[in-house]
Amino acid sequence: MDYALLILVCMPLVCGLATSVMPAGGWRIVAVGCGVLEAALALAVFYLAGAEAAPHFVVRYEWIPSLGISFYLGADGLSAALLLAIAFVFMAALYAAQGRGESIALLCATAGAVGATVARDFFLYCFFCEMVVWPLCVLAALRGGKYRESAALQFALHNLLGGTLLLFVAASAIYYQRQAGLMVSLAIEPLVSTPLPLSFQFMALVACALAFALRTSLFPFHTWALLWHRAVDRSSSMVVAGVILPLGAYGLLRFALPLCTEAIGTWRVVNLPLLVASALAVTLLILVERHPLRQLSLIASCQMAWVAIGIASLSMEGVQGAAIIIIGASIAGAVLSCLLERDEERTVAVVVSWSRWGVLWAVLTLAGLPGLGVFPGYLQIAIAGGGQWAWWLAPLGLVAVLCAVWSLRFFAFSGRTNTPQLSRNQYIALLPLVLYSCVIGLYPPSIAQGSLSAVNEIASMTVGSQRSSSAEADSSAKSSEEP
Repeated sequence: MDYALLILVCMPLVCGLATSVMPAGGWRIVAVGCGVLEAALALAVFYLAGAEAAPHFVVRYEWIPSLGISFYLGADGLSAALLLAIAFVFMAALYAAQGRGESIALLCATAGAVGATVARDFFLYCFFCEMVVWPLCVLAALRGGKYRESAALQFALHNLLGGTLLLFVAASAIYYQRQAGLMVSLAIEPLVSTPLPLSFQFMALVACALAFALRTSLFPFHTWALLWHRAVDRSSSMVVAGVILPLGAYGLLRFALPLCTEAIGTWRVVNLPLLVASALAVTLLILVERHPLRQLSLIASCQMAWVAIGIASLSMEGVQGAAIIIIGASIAGAVLSCLLERDEERTVAVVVSWSRWGVLWAVLTLAGLPGLGVFPGYLQIAIAGGGQWAWWLAPLGLVAVLCAVWSLRFFAFSGRTNTPQLSRNQYIALLPLVLYSCVIGLYPPSIAQGSLSAVNEIASMTVGSQRSSSAEADSSAKSSEEP
C-alpha cells in the first residue's frame, strides 16, 4: 500500500491506453473495471488514512529542485474524504459513458483529478488540475449538442485563466522565499508554517480569489457553467458538478488559506458581505431561471459561495463546515446531473421512476435538509457567523429558505417523460454516492472526522495562532486594568 496513491494516479492512464487498443467487445470492460478498482482502492485509502491529519502513503521525489518543486503525494483525512467522493463520481460517469473516446477522456480526467486531490505541492496541484481541463473539452466535442463548441471554449478559457493566476501566485511565493532567505519550497508544510510578507498575501489573495471564482463558477463568473450543463452529455456534466467545482474549492482550502491567512483576516470585513451578497444573488437567480440544468449550475455556485464564506470566517467551525460542503455538494451535484435528461431547446424533464426520487433526494441535499450531506456544513458556518457577526445570519437564513423553496418547486415541475431509464448498473453505480452522502449527513463524525482533523491541523497553525494572539492581547489588557 506504500504506492497506493501512485497507482491511483497512473492506473487510469494505463487503462486509457489499453482502452484505445482493445477490440470492440473489451474496451468497455477495461474502462468500467478501472472505475471500480479506483473506487475500491480509494475506499481502502480512506479507511486507513481517513482518521489522521498526517499524510499517509507519501510519495516524494525532487522534480525541479532549483524552484523547490517536488512530486509530493500524500493522503490525509481531508484529501482522503474528497478522493473517495471523486472516485465514486468517476465510477458512475464511466458507467454512463457511451463510446470509446468518451471513456478514454474520462480516464485521463480521472488521473488528473486524483492527482490534484492528493498533491501536497502547490505547483503539482496546478499541474494536475490542468490535466483535467483538456479531456473534458474533448468530451464536450465528442458528446454534446449544437452549443458544445461554445461550452468547451468558455470552460477552457475560465479554467486556464484560473490556472495562470495560480501559477503566478506560485512563482511569486518562490520569489518572496528567496528574497527572505528561506528554503524555497511549494510543499504544504512550509507554506503553512512559514509566514510570508503581508504585501505578498494581499496580492496572492486577489489572484487566488479570482482564480477559484473562475474555476468554481462563483457569481458573477458562473456563465460558463450555465452553458456547459445545458450543452454537454450526462458524463461531462457529472464530472464538472462532482469533480471540477469541488477541486477548485479544495484548493482554496488547502493552499490559499495558509498562504493568505493574515490578508483574509484584514479584509474579512469586506470579503464576507460580498460573499453573502453573492450567495443571495445566485439564489434569487435560481428562482427566476426555468431551465433545470441551468438551475443546477446556479445552485452549485451557491454552494461554492457557502464554502468561501466558511473559509473567509477564519474560524474552526467555518472551515470545518466548508470541508463538509465541498464533499456533500460534489456528491449531490453529480447525482442530480446524472439523473436529468438533456434537451437544449426546452425545459429539461426528469427521467421516470427511480430517477425522480433520486432527484428529490439530490435537491433536498443541496437545499440543506437536516440529515443529508450538506446540512452539517451549513450548521457549522451558521455557528461561525453567530459567533462573530450576528447580522450575517439573516441573509444566510434567507438563502437557506429560498433554496428550500427552489428544491420543492424543482421537484414539482420536473415532469415524467417517455425517455428510457438508466440501466441497472448505472443505478448501482450511483448508490455508493447516495450512501456516502447520507452517512455524512446523519453522522458527520463517522466520515468527516478525518477531514476535520486535517482542517484542524491547518487552522491550528493559522486561525489558531490568530486566536491565541488575540487571547494574549485580551489578557494583557485585563491585567493592565487591574490595580
